[in-house]
Amino acid sequence: MTRSWQIVPGRVLGKKDGVPFFDTDAFPVQYANESQEVLLTGQTITFPDFQKGNAYCWQQWDGPSGNPTESAISVVTIPNQEWGPSASLAYITAGCNLDDTVIGTVPALADGSTKFFVKLTRTASPSNVNGISVPVQFEENVWVECPGGSLPVEALYPFARMIQLFLAAADNGDGTRNVIMRRLMSTVRQRQGFYRSGNNYSKTGWNYGGTYGSVFGVPVAQIDTRGASTDLSGIGGRFRRNGSNPASTTDNTNYRSIFTGDIRIVPGRAQIAPLSGGGDPNGPHFLFTDEDQRGAGDPYTFTDRLIGDADPGRVVFALVMTYGSSGRSISSVTIAGVVASLVATTTFGSFAGIAAIYAATVPSGTTATVVVDCSGSMTAIAIDLVAGYNISSLVPDAIIQSSDLNTNRSLPTTAGGFALACSISNDSWGNYLFLNWNDDDYDLSGIENAVLTQVGDPATDGGILGCRAFQNTDGTTLQLRLNNPGTPPVRAWVAASFH
Repeated sequence: MTRSWQIVPGRVLGKKDGVPFFDTDAFPVQYANESQEVLLTGQTITFPDFQKGNAYCWQQWDGPSGNPTESAISVVTIPNQEWGPSASLAYITAGCNLDDTVIGTVPALADGSTKFFVKLTRTASPSNVNGISVPVQFEENVWVECPGGSLPVEALYPFARMIQLFLAAADNGDGTRNVIMRRLMSTVRQRQGFYRSGNNYSKTGWNYGGTYGSVFGVPVAQIDTRGASTDLSGIGGRFRRNGSNPASTTDNTNYRSIFTGDIRIVPGRAQIAPLSGGGDPNGPHFLFTDEDQRGAGDPYTFTDRLIGDADPGRVVFALVMTYGSSGRSISSVTIAGVVASLVATTTFGSFAGIAAIYAATVPSGTTATVVVDCSGSMTAIAIDLVAGYNISSLVPDAIIQSSDLNTNRSLPTTAGGFALACSISNDSWGNYLFLNWNDDDYDLSGIENAVLTQVGDPATDGGILGCRAFQNTDGTTLQLRLNNPGTPPVRAWVAASFH
């Protein structure tokens, strides 16, 4: 194992066995621009009332005249309980389910680096706890970040509440991923129990009752009292729970809370270093397969193609280049069984030269079968594959769909982004995709040039196809040109930029 450091003005680059592992030009997390942020307005977040019981204390003693004197007090209690999604969390108390809620979507490639902000106001407050109002745990009606997606909203002994905002583990298959809101409520457990002699209501001291009464319920509000009074009949027991004149146990509290406001989501994705084999630490991983088939019939199947390490947000790009009879077209492309989306395509000439870029989110597996279905058999077909791990969207920043020769075409790019390009020509002279800057062939620093794929025998059918990928570190506009010294009857080329 060898480690090296390259230090130039404004940049430090570290490599291990030739593979970058540290780069001051590489940001740990890539966030979406402002236009890609998600704003959810008019949100309502409701926390229900707790399960509650009551506790009751009756005392009796001999008065001065020997007649029994007695008093009583009743209080609302909250027993220990855990609220949340019972389908996801095993510790949730029976009857305390709070389902997760899908509140919106973000691009499928967003991950746990996504940031969440809320601007909320409490519009319904819970009852006081033993005379004390329950405080809100954040500044209301201003934008507040939720660190890690979590935000405590209320807390006062014996309970606390919070929200969690997070992304679904799997995407929706349409380039989006659900944003989920989770509500959690929790209470503490009373250390000393409310009862004497097996919770016997006929004996003095504390006992408990109510629908959710618990020996360990925590008192949160006084309900009623019976002041010290002598029973002149000499019988006693009037004020006990089951006596003739007990203190009321009717609960008039409500600990429900409601928050309303807006939620702002900034999609983000952790930058993932490339697989072994080199490349820019913030770029895609290029896996050019040099795979071709000639006259094999339709559809065309490419098996066991490398697609890189599995990742929930991995995007596999298929660059397809083919030609055949007039009127032929590409019907569909699937990668590991996932139907790929068309990014860009061009068809040109009587021999139906087709250059196309397709993309699909393929989260699992390190190899894949790629199937290209055309409208009929082609003379020759080739694919090259590129795996990307930090792409903000399957929608490209810009595209070129062209059949121009020897003409510069501009392709805007984003700093830290990349461009893919492929072309087809059946001229025996061959065709070449050039990267140009200021009308001159110029290799920008940090740009990776990919391979040229040749299909068939130029002496017989002139099957030449080209594919290139450019890693752009400074956000310049790339100048692309299809160069060909001959006059080919078939030519088509496409390019797309991503970030």
